[in-house]
Amino acid sequence: MKIRNRLLNKLLAHSAAFALRLATRSCRPVFHVAEAGTNIFDEDTGGRYLVSFWHDQIVPYVFIRKPRYIAGLVSRHRDGEYLADGMKAVGIRPIRGSSKNGGASAIQQMIRDAEGYHIAITPDGPRGPRRQMKQGIVYLASRMKRPIVPTFTVCEKAWTIKGNWTDLVIPKPFSRVHMIGRPFFHVPPDLKRDELEPWIQKLQAEMDLLEQQGQAILEGRDPCIEQVETRAAA
Repeated sequence: MKIRNRLLNKLLAHSAAFALRLATRSCRPVFHVAEAGTNIFDEDTGGRYLVSFWHDQIVPYVFIRKPRYIAGLVSRHRDGEYLADGMKAVGIRPIRGSSKNGGASAIQQMIRDAEGYHIAITPDGPRGPRRQMKQGIVYLASRMKRPIVPTFTVCEKAWTIKGNWTDLVIPKPFSRVHMIGRPFFHVPPDLKRDELEPWIQKLQAEMDLLEQQGQAILEGRDPCIEQVETRAAA
C-alpha cells in the first residue's frame, strides 16, 4: 500500500528515524580508512566526493553517526518524494535526479544542488540485482569530475530484514560496526556512456574486495587492508 498523504508520510519518516536512532545509539563504529580524508563522518575531509555503498547497508551509514555534508541521490519519480522525506528527517540533503535518464541540463542541475556536499549513492539500487554495480555512479563521477570512495560495512551482531531483491541490515544495540573504505577511485572526466564499462568493472572489483575484507574482520582474520588509520569512534 502506498501512502499518498505527504503529512502522514513525513510523520512516518520522522518516527522511523527516531526508532532507528534509538536502536543504533549504543553501537560502536570502528573505521578502517585506506586513505586520509575519506571518512565521511569526519568534519574536515577536504574535497567533496561520491560515496559508494550497497543498498542493504543504508541503516548503518545513516544512523551510526550523524553524516556530515552528505546528500543522497533520489529518483524524480513520485515515490522518490517519500524517500526524500526520510532523508530530510535524518539530516541528509536529497538530490532529485537520475544519472540514467537525465540529460545534460539535469546533470548540471544535480551538480549545482550538490555543491558543498558529498553524494551518497547505492549503485545496486533501487531494484537490484543485489550488490551488482550499475553505471550511474561511474557516469556521475566522470561528469562531475569527482572521485569515488568505495565503502563497505559489517556488523558483528545485526538483524536482517528480508526484502524482494536485497536484505536490510540493522545493527543490534551495543555491537561493533566496522566501516571499511578503499582509496579514492578516479574515473576519467567526460566519458561517454559506451566508454563506462571498464570502469564499472573496476569499481565492482573494489567493492568485491571490500566484501572479502569485511568477512575477514568478522572471522578474526587479517583483512590485509592498506590502512593509514584504524580507530574506534570516541
